[in-house]
Amino acid sequence: NAFSASAASSIAGTLSDSASMASAVQLTSEGLNVLNSSGDKISEFGADVFVGLQNAEHVKISSAGLELKDDSNVVGKFVQGGATIGKTDGAHISASTLDVHIIKDSDNKAVLDSDSFDIILNGATSASFGATTTIGSPIGQHVKITSDAFEIKTDANTTVLSASAAGLEMSGKVTA
Repeated sequence: NAFSASAASSIAGTLSDSASMASAVQLTSEGLNVLNSSGDKISEFGADVFVGLQNAEHVKISSAGLELKDDSNVVGKFVQGGATIGKTDGAHISASTLDVHIIKDSDNKAVLDSDSFDIILNGATSASFGATTTIGSPIGQHVKITSDAFEIKTDANTTVLSASAAGLEMSGKVTA
């Protein structure tokens, strides 16, 4: 019958395609493993699930979350409270339900949270954009912008130029 021949041909093709991906299925007391033609586990299903060779790039799914791994190095992690992309001992992105950190290292990063976007260079805030915006270190020379005024400051407490609804105030001299 034509249907049986067509179905048999289709199944044979599927079996041939599948043979290139998996050679055996192994049932253990901990779960189920899928093996390639070399006998290596290319998937493991148990308390934790692994997809891919565990000594190369692979995915691990466990009760702690989902990890993207390169051998034993975690290069991406997704958990209930957020995600990390990149290895945490180097440059990476970390996002929680409250904020996002783009990190070059512990002294150089950008942080976005519910009230501001801060840029930290060499361990000090070099710019902060929020209800009060500062460009430059707030303890050194910087520009400060609030809803009330625009100020040019030489340090945290010295304003050399201020523009507000009250007018323009300046200390020092004007040289033209």
